[in-house]
Amino acid sequence: MTLEKEQFITKATSIVKDVRLALSLSQEVMAELIGMSKKTYVQVEMRRRRLSWAESVSFCCCFKSQKIIKDTFVDDPCTLAENITSDEAKPSTGSGARSYWWVEITRGHNFFVQQNIMTGQYKILDLFGNIVLTTSSIDVIKEYVSQNIKI
Repeated sequence: MTLEKEQFITKATSIVKDVRLALSLSQEVMAELIGMSKKTYVQVEMRRRRLSWAESVSFCCCFKSQKIIKDTFVDDPCTLAENITSDEAKPSTGSGARSYWWVEITRGHNFFVQQNIMTGQYKILDLFGNIVLTTSSIDVIKEYVSQNIKI
């Protein structure tokens, strides 16, 4: 399973109970809407089991209008799931970058910096899209740019 699917599942699993409570649904009704037994659903709420990919997509698409879903996924989760799935069927571009996960933070004449919207990770890419550096710290990015890249 890809990292993007894992992140999607983790995020969906972490908010399923909050969505149910916000809508005042019983565990039985929520389980039925997602497509699982009540017993399995209770295990998800108790963090003994994670949602599967299909259950995560079903949950997020059924409740995509809920504020917590919007806040958690930023973009429409159904479109995000579709992009993850369709991207897996495409050949790799070599950079390892999936453009819908990354937003451009800054650009120079021979580089650009992007941030992953799911993980917060940063990366510097050259003009050909090759990854030069990845890190979770914007300070590391700033230091690398100031020391190694002619602006």
